[in-house]
Amino acid sequence: LTKVLNDLSIYYFQIWLDVIHKLWTALWDRNKTDKIDAKKIASVWKMLIQYSDDENFKIKKIESVSNELLISKNLLSQLNSLRSIRTQFKQFIDVIDSQPFTKEMAEVKKWHLKHLTLNEKQENMIIEKLIEYIKSMWYEQNMKCIRSIPWIWEDGAVALTVFFIDLINKWIKRWDVKKVKAYTWLDPLDKQSWETLNKTSISKRWNKKIRSLIYLWTMTWLRQASNEKYKNTTIWKFTQRMQDKFIVTVNWNSKWWKRVICAVESKLITTAWAIFWDCKAYNWS
Repeated sequence: LTKVLNDLSIYYFQIWLDVIHKLWTALWDRNKTDKIDAKKIASVWKMLIQYSDDENFKIKKIESVSNELLISKNLLSQLNSLRSIRTQFKQFIDVIDSQPFTKEMAEVKKWHLKHLTLNEKQENMIIEKLIEYIKSMWYEQNMKCIRSIPWIWEDGAVALTVFFIDLINKWIKRWDVKKVKAYTWLDPLDKQSWETLNKTSISKRWNKKIRSLIYLWTMTWLRQASNEKYKNTTIWKFTQRMQDKFIVTVNWNSKWWKRVICAVESKLITTAWAIFWDCKAYNWS
């Protein structure tokens, strides 16, 4: 539907359907057909739109999303799938190398190596396409600025840029740092109540792939935090403060080291978010 509206150049915005669902639940309305639901949604939002400019009504809506962003999100999803498959290929090859029947399994290993190479080529092609779409959306300079942050490589900067553009198309603003951290699973909002404390689930809106990337960058940063090259950077100084705060009196092997990792992860994502908005390269001094 979004693609059709974009192709027809029709202005629109998206709404959260769970708001409507909660409304009907509160009203004890049990009617449930697609036609009835469609009429209810249309009638309620027709009324709410009339008050959308009123400061007393906080209506969450998403501005129209371009086809370029939709394609970029799909490409990013395919890229994550290819990386998962590449990991499996490498595991298959490692298993073959660890067995005594290397000669007998030579053809199988050759097949895995061939598809591993094809997989890596396809990944590179997708990254190139993603960069092209980011350029078409006029966010190339923002992506380059994110790339200037220590230990954020090119494909990571591409993923973050698409993620941030998606957040902008929602209601996330420059100062909504807590919401950005929530969407990366760094500070998720749990769905729970006093009756279901043992059945807590995290909203599926959070992006766990970005969370995994940030974790890899953080672990790399912690291993290189003592490098003289980075000692004047704000991330290095922040990392040292967190280590002094959580590790001086606590054994590194205990679970308290996770606090340092979470703190540095939050620092990285908030730094990247600020740099994305300001469109300025990371200051190393």
